[in-house]
Amino acid sequence: MITYKNLKIVAVTKEDDYYDRKKEKTIKYKSPKITKKTVYDEEYCHDLGELYEILKFNCEKHNGYRTNCEVTFKIENEY
Repeated sequence: MITYKNLKIVAVTKEDDYYDRKKEKTIKYKSPKITKKTVYDEEYCHDLGELYEILKFNCEKHNGYRTNCEVTFKIENEY
């Protein structure tokens, strides 16, 4: 049986510019502003179906405009 260890999902938001209301125009940052937020962090996931449901839920909830999800985990084989 395959198990998934240290499952971590991080939502990464990258902003290149912002709108300034006083100047009434869009201003670019010198370097992109990157915000990382851990949205799911669990030690074990025992089933492929459970892993799929976790990934599907978090990707639908946290993917959006300028935001992507990064997923990391380790695979272990149990007998």
